[in-house]
Amino acid sequence: MKCIVPESGQYEIALFDLKGNLLKSTNMIFIKGSVSIEESLSQYSIGIYLLQIKNKKFVKTFKLIKQ
Repeated sequence: MKCIVPESGQYEIALFDLKGNLLKSTNMIFIKGSVSIEESLSQYSIGIYLLQIKNKKFVKTFKLIKQ
């Protein structure tokens, strides 16, 4: 998936289930602009997940559907 980040720096990438349980979290460094993120859901059950990208000033959440 692609996302536009407003500034360069460290971002937290977090994967949640719909109950709000944190399944996975990692930190990445991005350069301002468009970035691509790949996240495998192969180890998780069929369902809907939320992928959140955030730093101190920015939060963006994506809905992922595993069929």
